[in-house]
Amino acid sequence: MEYNTLKDIMSYFYFEFNINYVLGAIMLVNTIKIIKDYTSIRKSNSEIFHNIKSSYYDLIISSFVMIGLYNGVMFQGVIADISSEYSQLWITKMMIVGIVSFVLFIIQLIFFMMLKKYKRDVTNLEK
Repeated sequence: MEYNTLKDIMSYFYFEFNINYVLGAIMLVNTIKIIKDYTSIRKSNSEIFHNIKSSYYDLIISSFVMIGLYNGVMFQGVIADISSEYSQLWITKMMIVGIVSFVLFIIQLIFFMMLKKYKRDVTNLEK
């Protein structure tokens, strides 16, 4: 029986890959949160400053998530250099998670800008 180290390692790769799913879930939760904050602020002006600060921190966390996913894509490139046979399955999954997370990040940015604009408008009206 021939022992293949790479094949053995890749049979357990899903343990390492699960972190990419977790990062995607964090991105989804942050996106839902900022959309919820924006809609609740539009309905009533309560806690507008607290929500903007919270959304700012969520945006920073999402930036770190994107950095982590970028590093995951780079690691997939290393696996592709070593063996294209094992990388095809994982690179497809990684690209799906990465693209969906990037779209969610853009949505977060848009809602954050809308939140800041609304805060500015409310502040100008109060003056």
